[in-house]
Amino acid sequence: MSEQAPSEKERRPQHHSNRSDKERRPPKTFVEWVSRTLRITLSKKHHVHILIAVWITTATLFYRAWNGWPWSRSFYHSVQAGLSIGFGLYEENDKVSRLFTCGHVLFGTAIAGSALVFLVESAADRIALRIGSSASCTADVSATRFPMQRSTGVFFLLLAVLLTGFTFAVLHEKKDPITALYFAITALSTGGLMAPADHAVSLWFTGAWCIIGVPVFGYALGQLAEQFLVVRVESAVRQSSVRVWSNADFDAADALMTRDGRIDWGEFLELELITSGTVDPDVLRRLKKRFRELDLDGDGHLTRDEIVRSHTASKRSSAGRSGSGSGGGGSNSTSGGGARQRSAQQRMLNV
Repeated sequence: MSEQAPSEKERRPQHHSNRSDKERRPPKTFVEWVSRTLRITLSKKHHVHILIAVWITTATLFYRAWNGWPWSRSFYHSVQAGLSIGFGLYEENDKVSRLFTCGHVLFGTAIAGSALVFLVESAADRIALRIGSSASCTADVSATRFPMQRSTGVFFLLLAVLLTGFTFAVLHEKKDPITALYFAITALSTGGLMAPADHAVSLWFTGAWCIIGVPVFGYALGQLAEQFLVVRVESAVRQSSVRVWSNADFDAADALMTRDGRIDWGEFLELELITSGTVDPDVLRRLKKRFRELDLDGDGHLTRDEIVRSHTASKRSSAGRSGSGSGGGGSNSTSGGGARQRSAQQRMLNV
C-alpha cells in the first residue's frame, strides 16, 4: 500500500480552535466549573498569586467591615477559617458572617488550596533544580534523580516553616520547646489544637505563617506517600523481572494477542506490566481497541496512510454530528470528544 504524505492543512494543529470551543460551552456541573476554573487559573503563575490575594483580601475586608474586627484579627480569621484550621480563638455570632465563612471555606478548599499547592510545587522544583545543578552528574542522571530532588526540596521548605513557627512560639509566645513544637505541628496539619495569643503581632504572624506552611505541609505528606508508592512499584517490577515463567504464564501471554504458540515482545511486555501491577488491564484493553480502530486493513501494523485516513474520517464524522445536532446540547460533548481524538491524531502526525 502506498503511503501518502499528509497535506499542509491536515498537518496544521487544531488545538486553539478546539480549546476555544470547549471554553465557550457553559459548564454543566459544579465539578466541571471548578475543574475549568482551576485549569485556567493555574495556566499562569501570576493568576495564582492574584487568586490567593483576592481570596484573602475579600474575606479580610468583609470581617473588618461586617464584624468590626481589627485588621489583624480579620486577616488571621480569614486565613485560619479559609484553610479549615479552626483554632477556635474567636467565634462568629452573626448569621451573615457564618454564611460568608461557609462560602469562604468552600472556595478555599476547591480552588485556593490547590493554587497554594501549585506555588509550593513550583518552589520545590526551583530548589530541586538548584540541588541538581550543584551536583556533579550528567544530564541523564539528573533527570532520573529529579523526583527525589523535588522531595528533598519540599522537605527543606517544611523544615524551614516548622522552625519558623517553633522559634516564634518560643521567643514571642514564651512557650516551652515541647509546647512550641506542639503548636507548630498541629497548626500546619490543620489540627488547630493550640491558638496563638490574642495579640496583634501574634495574629499577623500566624495568618501569614499558616498561608505558607499549611500547603507546604500537605504537599510534603503527598510527596512522602508518592515515594512509598514508587518504592512499592519498583519492588513489584524487580520481583517480576526475576520470577520464573510457568506454562500458565505462557498461555496467558499467548492469549493476549494471537494464539500462535509464540510470544512476541508486545505480548511479553503486556503480561509483565499486568503482573507487576504497573498498568491497569482495562487501560491496555482500551489501547488495543484503539489500535484496531486505526488499523484499517487489519494487518497488525499502522501506516501513515491509515493515520491520515482515520484522521480525515474522524473530522468528517465530527462535522456531521455537529451539523445534525447544532440545536441540542448533546452535540457539544460529542464535538469535545472528537476534538480530543483529533488532537491526539495530530500529535501522531507531527512526530
